[in-house]
Amino acid sequence: MIMTGDLQSAIQVSSQASMLLRGNHHSKAMPTDGITAIQSMNAQQSEYTLSGSGDTRQVARLEVNPLTGQMQTFDSRNLNLSASDIEAYQKLEEVILSSGWNSTTADGNLFEDGHGITAKLYKEYLAPGSALYESGSGATVCETGFGGGHGVLYTMLICDTCHVYVFDIGARPYSRPVAEYLEKEYPGKLTMTWGDSATTLPQFKIDHPDVTCDFVMIDGGRSYDMAKADTVNFAQLISSPTTAVLQHDCPVPGRNDTVNGLCRGWHELVNSGCVLNNTEYPTVSLGHLDVANCKH
Repeated sequence: MIMTGDLQSAIQVSSQASMLLRGNHHSKAMPTDGITAIQSMNAQQSEYTLSGSGDTRQVARLEVNPLTGQMQTFDSRNLNLSASDIEAYQKLEEVILSSGWNSTTADGNLFEDGHGITAKLYKEYLAPGSALYESGSGATVCETGFGGGHGVLYTMLICDTCHVYVFDIGARPYSRPVAEYLEKEYPGKLTMTWGDSATTLPQFKIDHPDVTCDFVMIDGGRSYDMAKADTVNFAQLISSPTTAVLQHDCPVPGRNDTVNGLCRGWHELVNSGCVLNNTEYPTVSLGHLDVANCKH
């Protein structure tokens, strides 16, 4: 797959990785010759740890923004957020921080790669100018994993015609309050399905045979079994063989498949022919699903 100039420019390694900046403020970046160079530098290794189950999971941020003096719940480097976007995230963070977000309950999100790579993929497929947006019919975005709603809000900000379906177990104390807030703030744009996605995804297919997914983000369960099940189940919901499907936290530079169970599962599905045209960026993979080869 050939990367667009926008994506290529996003694949940079920050030389000030500890700085968390908002809006148009950026840490100084050093251009590289592409994905391989970044992976070889283990640029994101410090952002990950091993979970209790032995799998790799993201280290969520819970820090004070040096520019605002306020607590922030996500890494805003390299996002080019507009003033209105910043205001929207400040409102979201008020809900998150007042609903039980702390160093124990904090969760990662699509911005944690620190380079805006996953966000660039969202823009490429969903923002104005993309084929899905310009079709005029409104794209259907499907995700496992809700956390603090950072990714859902980002979709709503860049795609005013998108509808987002999220499947989440609801284990975080702030997830339901955030979902209620977003449903009120953006009426008719979000449908939440609570429960174990291994069960709710197949049931959703039965209950809503008319709903198909034009864009998929897999960012729910952190184990080999959970992530692999989400991929196989989403194969039954995609709108076409070319639907973009993202697997978050795969690959993680410096963490091989032995300790990154969800990435091991993704690579097994690549080898079996379930995942096609796999392209890997630091901390996220992009592919298409072949329903005939996606089996439990």
